[in-house]
Amino acid sequence: MELLQPDKNIISLLYVEDEPITRELLRKVISLKFPSMQIHTAENGKVGLELFSEVSPDIVLTDIDLPVLDGMTMASEIRKIDPYAEIIILSGQEKLLHDSDCMKIGITHYLQKPVRHELLCGAIEDSLFRITAYQSNIESPVPKMRVVEC
Repeated sequence: MELLQPDKNIISLLYVEDEPITRELLRKVISLKFPSMQIHTAENGKVGLELFSEVSPDIVLTDIDLPVLDGMTMASEIRKIDPYAEIIILSGQEKLLHDSDCMKIGITHYLQKPVRHELLCGAIEDSLFRITAYQSNIESPVPKMRVVEC
């Protein structure tokens, strides 16, 4: 699936992960697959929320279990700031969050760790499609939330 980037806007992604090796590995995977995407990283939910307020990324990719401020709380706060931000949750927890929790916050994708790169890239592509459709004032046929199990 080939996606067209909006002409005037560079798509940006905020990746919040407390494990430095995981954070750097997935940052590299994302930058190789989406070379024109601007990627920002943060090591905890508090820094992630502050960085979100600073750079206003289009997509947020976050772990749930974060120090200082957990990923779900950070996602709730981000949703208050930007109701259109795409939010992708990663979790190493065995059980999935209740769909109602994710829907209440507006999570667009939920992926379990260890995340398969093709599933992560697919979630990002879905988010890019919705962003492009929104920016083009076209209603997106892609469902708002998608839960993917590995």
